[in-house]
Amino acid sequence: TVRDAALAYANREQRTKEAA
Repeated sequence: TVRDAALAYANREQRTKEAA
């Protein structure tokens, strides 16, 4: 679903931010 995709994207962004 679009919402699921948005959630996954946000999670990925946050995860990358933490890794940086």
